[in-house]
Amino acid sequence: MKLLYLLAFFGIIPLSALAQTNCDSLKLSGLTSSFELFQDSIAYNSLLQSKQSAFYLKNHIPARYSRASINYQLLRGDLMAAQDANQIQLAQLSTEGSSELGKVKLFGSLTYSKVFEDSTSYGHQTRSNPSSPYYFGAPAKIHYERTTYAFQAMAGRSFWKEKLDLSLGLDYKVGSHFSTNDPRGSLSEYQFDLQFVAAYNLYKDLKLGMGYSHGYGRESVNIGYKNPRYYESSAYPEFYNHLINGFREWDDALRNRIYDNKFLRNQIQLGFNNSRSNNGHSQIILWI
Repeated sequence: MKLLYLLAFFGIIPLSALAQTNCDSLKLSGLTSSFELFQDSIAYNSLLQSKQSAFYLKNHIPARYSRASINYQLLRGDLMAAQDANQIQLAQLSTEGSSELGKVKLFGSLTYSKVFEDSTSYGHQTRSNPSSPYYFGAPAKIHYERTTYAFQAMAGRSFWKEKLDLSLGLDYKVGSHFSTNDPRGSLSEYQFDLQFVAAYNLYKDLKLGMGYSHGYGRESVNIGYKNPRYYESSAYPEFYNHLINGFREWDDALRNRIYDNKFLRNQIQLGFNNSRSNNGHSQIILWI
């Protein structure tokens, strides 16, 4: 089992994101609310779920809050999956917050991640789609560096005497991954999702909604060699590039070492919200 060393974690640092005002007490109140939000585990878990859909923007994301965090982790061990690394270093910087612009409620977040993997085998993957049994790999231990940016934004407004809520959501992720020794992997990825949600407030505590989201993405993989002897000669089997396709024996992929993995997503969402209880909101997602 991997042993996790948490070397440094600069907690959750609430930052004031209040609108400009001359009243210092309002600023202090907003800052205090941010602290209380992240100290309450139930409220924080509710916030995590609410960020998954624009359906929850109005009722379950605070009107004004902000957060910034820095996280560093070191993972080391030998008992692991064949595709994992013996050592992983992760550094992550993230920030998020919400505000109101007139009658429009806004939410946004940005996360930057940098990962260093040492002694990775059979791991020419982006790590974003681990369930896909289709990737390149070799027995040789290599060093990988991975950089990803993830951006999320939501906007919503109420109409018709607060009865009708219309919301938009956007998610975008882009990443770059490369190894520094043979066989050298060069991988790029992006994912984009757009969501539209319409919800109707039947009563004060009851809301029903329906949404549609469309997404697409792409993973591009290219495996190269600085030393051609590693793929031209049979004397170096540990450097052979293999195509792992499914859960069977792999095939040699010494010449054709490029592939693209494309994604296309469409879904309908049905939402139900009961705000009488702290965690009484739920969502049903139907895939097309």
